[in-house]
Amino acid sequence: MNDMEDNRCGSTTIRGTITLLGLWCVPTSFLLLLSGTGVADSAHPADSSLATVDRFVAAFNAKQPNEMLSLCNGDFRWISVDEAGMTVTVEGKEALRASLLEMFESDTRTRSVLLEKFESRSWVTTLERATWTAGGEQKSQCSVAIYALRDNRISAVWYFPSHDCPDHAP
Repeated sequence: MNDMEDNRCGSTTIRGTITLLGLWCVPTSFLLLLSGTGVADSAHPADSSLATVDRFVAAFNAKQPNEMLSLCNGDFRWISVDEAGMTVTVEGKEALRASLLEMFESDTRTRSVLLEKFESRSWVTTLERATWTAGGEQKSQCSVAIYALRDNRISAVWYFPSHDCPDHAP
């Protein structure tokens, strides 16, 4: 399996995916996570894919859209994944900027923590916990995200549906 393979996903060609059962385009790094062949996070070099994703999440928590954008390629895509398929919800850095500014204006309390991280060359798979306060009550949810990097910048993020966090999650 070549992790840089291009596949047709609906009307879009998405790099670094494979097609399962002729129905779903799946990032190859997700399969590495499922097979347990990803490399668990330990001390990683500042120029690693893991470090880039860590800086991206830190910039999100600090509400620094310009820092987040500096970590992305110009052809950046945010792709939402669910059982019905995938939808490109943000395409390009300017669309990401607009989305972030809107989000940051309406919400100043959401924080994100990466509970699990796995790196396979230019792919990073994470389990993320988002926390926020609503009606005076602390809320949280988890989601799996897969980041594709090119030249140590984020090209795409596949974001899977949110769910209750696992019991073992800190």
